Amino acid sequence: MTIAPETVVLGEHEYQIGRLDCFDAMHVARLVSPLLPAFFGQIFGRVLDLVQKSKDANGATLDDIFSEVGEVIKLCEPLLYRVASMDRESFESVVKTCLSCVERKTGKTYGRVFVNGNLMFADMDMNEILQLTIKVIDRELRPTIVGLLKSAGSSAETSPTN
Repeated sequence: MTIAPETVVLGEHEYQIGRLDCFDAMHVARLVSPLLPAFFGQIFGRVLDLVQKSKDANGATLDDIFSEVGEVIKLCEPLLYRVASMDRESFESVVKTCLSCVERKTGKTYGRVFVNGNLMFADMDMNEILQLTIKVIDRELRPTIVGLLKSAGSSAETSPTN
Protein backbone atom coordinates (compact mmCIF):
# COMPACT_ATOMS: atom_id res chain seq x y z
CA MET A 1 0.00 0.00 0.00
CA THR A 2 1.39 3.37 -1.02
CA ILE A 3 0.69 6.41 1.12
CA ALA A 4 0.82 9.74 -0.69
CA PRO A 5 3.03 12.47 0.78
CA GLU A 6 1.22 14.62 3.32
CA THR A 7 1.45 18.41 3.30
CA VAL A 8 1.62 20.07 6.70
CA VAL A 9 1.82 23.77 7.55
CA LEU A 10 3.57 24.67 10.78
CA GLY A 11 3.86 28.36 11.50
CA GLU A 12 4.92 30.08 8.30
CA HIS A 13 6.42 26.99 6.69
CA GLU A 14 4.97 24.26 4.51
CA TYR A 15 6.36 20.75 4.86
CA GLN A 16 5.85 17.60 2.88
CA ILE A 17 6.04 14.34 4.79
CA GLY A 18 7.08 11.35 2.74
CA ARG A 19 7.75 7.75 3.72
CA LEU A 20 10.68 6.13 5.45
CA ASP A 21 12.24 3.13 3.78
CA CYS A 22 11.19 -0.20 5.25
CA PHE A 23 14.25 -0.66 7.47
CA ASP A 24 14.15 2.89 8.84
CA ALA A 25 10.43 2.46 9.59
CA MET A 26 11.13 -0.80 11.45
CA HIS A 27 13.97 0.88 13.37
CA VAL A 28 11.70 3.73 14.48
CA ALA A 29 8.91 1.28 15.37
CA ARG A 30 11.33 -0.74 17.50
CA LEU A 31 12.59 2.31 19.37
CA VAL A 32 9.17 3.86 20.05
CA SER A 33 7.37 0.59 20.85
CA PRO A 34 7.87 1.01 24.63
CA LEU A 35 5.91 4.29 24.36
CA LEU A 36 2.86 2.78 22.68
CA PRO A 37 1.22 1.03 25.68
CA ALA A 38 1.30 4.25 27.68
CA PHE A 39 0.04 6.33 24.78
CA PHE A 40 -2.73 4.04 23.57
CA GLY A 41 -3.53 2.53 26.96
CA GLN A 42 -5.09 5.52 28.66
CA ILE A 43 -3.55 8.75 27.52
CA PHE A 44 -4.86 9.19 23.99
CA GLY A 45 -8.55 8.92 24.81
CA ARG A 46 -8.33 10.99 27.97
CA VAL A 47 -6.35 13.77 26.27
CA LEU A 48 -8.86 13.77 23.42
CA ASP A 49 -11.69 14.15 25.97
CA LEU A 50 -9.88 17.10 27.57
CA VAL A 51 -9.32 18.77 24.20
CA GLN A 52 -12.99 18.40 23.32
CA LYS A 53 -14.04 19.89 26.68
CA SER A 54 -11.47 22.68 26.38
CA LYS A 55 -12.71 26.23 26.56
CA ASP A 56 -12.64 28.41 23.48
CA ALA A 57 -9.35 30.33 23.40
CA ASN A 58 -11.21 33.64 23.28
CA GLY A 59 -13.29 32.81 26.35
CA ALA A 60 -10.54 31.19 28.41
CA THR A 61 -8.70 33.02 31.17
CA LEU A 62 -5.01 32.51 31.82
CA ASP A 63 -5.96 30.34 34.82
CA ASP A 64 -8.21 28.21 32.58
CA ILE A 65 -5.38 27.69 30.10
CA PHE A 66 -2.83 26.76 32.79
CA SER A 67 -5.34 24.41 34.40
CA GLU A 68 -6.04 22.63 31.10
CA VAL A 69 -2.34 22.38 30.22
CA GLY A 70 -1.65 21.02 33.70
CA GLU A 71 -4.30 18.32 33.26
CA VAL A 72 -2.85 17.25 29.91
CA ILE A 73 0.68 17.10 31.34
CA LYS A 74 -0.56 15.04 34.29
CA LEU A 75 -2.29 12.60 31.95
CA CYS A 76 0.82 12.34 29.77
CA GLU A 77 3.13 11.59 32.69
CA PRO A 78 3.56 7.86 31.87
CA LEU A 79 4.39 8.69 28.25
CA LEU A 80 6.70 11.56 29.21
CA TYR A 81 8.48 9.30 31.69
CA ARG A 82 9.13 6.70 28.99
CA VAL A 83 10.40 9.35 26.56
CA ALA A 84 12.66 10.77 29.29
CA SER A 85 14.07 7.32 30.02
CA MET A 86 15.18 6.82 26.40
CA ASP A 87 18.92 7.21 26.06
CA ARG A 88 20.03 10.22 24.05
CA GLU A 89 21.31 8.15 21.14
CA SER A 90 17.98 6.34 20.71
CA PHE A 91 15.94 9.53 21.04
CA GLU A 92 18.07 11.40 18.52
CA SER A 93 18.01 8.40 16.20
CA VAL A 94 14.19 8.45 16.16
CA VAL A 95 14.04 12.20 15.51
CA LYS A 96 16.76 12.21 12.84
CA THR A 97 15.35 9.16 11.09
CA CYS A 98 11.87 10.68 11.05
CA LEU A 99 13.13 14.02 9.74
CA SER A 100 14.93 12.24 6.90
CA CYS A 101 11.63 11.86 4.99
CA VAL A 102 10.47 15.46 5.51
CA GLU A 103 10.92 18.28 3.02
CA ARG A 104 10.30 22.01 3.48
CA LYS A 105 9.00 24.33 0.81
CA THR A 106 11.29 27.21 -0.07
CA GLY A 107 9.93 29.33 -2.89
CA LYS A 108 8.51 26.88 -5.43
CA THR A 109 10.66 23.87 -4.52
CA TYR A 110 11.01 21.49 -1.61
CA GLY A 111 14.28 20.65 0.11
CA ARG A 112 15.10 17.89 2.57
CA VAL A 113 15.00 18.98 6.21
CA PHE A 114 17.73 16.58 7.35
CA VAL A 115 20.64 15.52 5.13
CA ASN A 116 23.76 13.53 6.05
CA GLY A 117 23.30 14.12 9.76
CA ASN A 118 22.66 17.85 9.41
CA LEU A 119 19.55 19.93 9.97
CA MET A 120 19.26 22.02 6.82
CA PHE A 121 17.11 24.84 8.24
CA ALA A 122 18.61 26.71 11.19
CA ASP A 123 15.32 28.45 11.98
CA MET A 124 13.48 25.22 12.86
CA ASP A 125 12.60 25.14 16.54
CA MET A 126 12.00 22.26 18.92
CA ASN A 127 8.24 22.56 18.55
CA GLU A 128 8.35 22.15 14.76
CA ILE A 129 10.84 19.29 14.95
CA LEU A 130 8.79 17.38 17.54
CA GLN A 131 5.51 17.92 15.67
CA LEU A 132 7.06 16.65 12.44
CA THR A 133 8.59 13.67 14.24
CA ILE A 134 5.23 12.74 15.77
CA LYS A 135 3.49 13.07 12.38
CA VAL A 136 6.05 10.77 10.75
CA ILE A 137 5.72 8.21 13.55
CA ASP A 138 1.94 8.33 13.20
CA ARG A 139 2.11 7.90 9.39
CA GLU A 140 4.55 5.01 9.66
CA LEU A 141 3.02 3.12 12.57
CA ARG A 142 -0.72 3.57 11.96
CA PRO A 143 -0.88 1.14 8.98
CA THR A 144 1.22 -1.40 10.87
CA ILE A 145 -0.94 -1.22 13.99
CA VAL A 146 -4.15 -1.46 11.94
CA GLY A 147 -2.69 -4.44 10.07
CA LEU A 148 -1.73 -6.16 13.31
CA LEU A 149 -5.17 -5.58 14.79
CA LYS A 150 -6.86 -6.95 11.66
CA SER A 151 -4.51 -9.92 11.67
CA ALA A 152 -5.18 -10.60 15.35
CA GLY A 153 -8.93 -10.34 14.71
CA SER A 154 -8.86 -12.77 11.80
CA SER A 155 -6.63 -15.17 13.76
CA ALA A 156 -9.10 -15.15 16.63
CA GLU A 157 -11.94 -15.89 14.21
CA THR A 158 -10.17 -18.86 12.61
CA SER A 159 -8.48 -20.37 15.66
CA PRO A 160 -10.11 -23.48 17.13
CA THR A 161 -11.78 -23.16 20.51
CA ASN A 162 -11.64 -25.76 23.22
